[in-house]
Amino acid sequence: MAKKLGEALKTAVSPPEAGEAKGRRGESPLLHPNRLRVFQYLCAMPCSHLRAVADGVGLGTPTVAWHLERLGRAGLVTEARVANRKVYYPARLVDPEAVKALHAATDPQVRDALVAVMGRPGATVGDVAAVLGTEGTARRTLKVLVGVGLLDRVRDGRYWRYFPAEAINDLSRQSRARVRQFRKALLQDLQRAGLRPETDVSPRGEAVLSVVAGGTRVDLVVPDDPLASILLQVREGP
Repeated sequence: MAKKLGEALKTAVSPPEAGEAKGRRGESPLLHPNRLRVFQYLCAMPCSHLRAVADGVGLGTPTVAWHLERLGRAGLVTEARVANRKVYYPARLVDPEAVKALHAATDPQVRDALVAVMGRPGATVGDVAAVLGTEGTARRTLKVLVGVGLLDRVRDGRYWRYFPAEAINDLSRQSRARVRQFRKALLQDLQRAGLRPETDVSPRGEAVLSVVAGGTRVDLVVPDDPLASILLQVREGP
């Protein structure tokens, strides 16, 4: 099955159209190791803010800001604003309408609360507090999740009960088509740089794009579903 998926990804890529500008061999911005780490982090945790990316990849914020600027100029990363924060995600990977929800889910406590409710539909504030530690934190995170449309709440006597919203399934369905287009565009970008990307599938079913430059193999993992990828970080870490 992994082989078939890899072949399907290859056949999805068509040669650049006539007249389309081509990059010179080896000029992909992703060949810089730290820049690739930043881009890989955003594939796994789209809509993260600068400090979260810096902490996630173990680099200083000025360094990460410089790499994000280079990725943005190359058309590989898109910048958006949520409240008073700039957040970043791989270009074409995320529907702009989903940015607020995905950004909210990158907060570890909000993420833990969402996973808790998904694992126990109908959970109360007390149930979530048992996971997060305090009722105050539980109320704050649940309010955020209801506000971005990822949870619904229903009054049950003296309690509010929380349920995963249908928006989660909608987001997952919509993401699949965008992810396919994102992979195709990324493969084309690498081809235009004169590279010869290969495709494979990780044990978790994610697409892996690989190139060899300067004798070094570079692998880029592209999750199938941005929200699911973010939620997986609860257990595994980015």
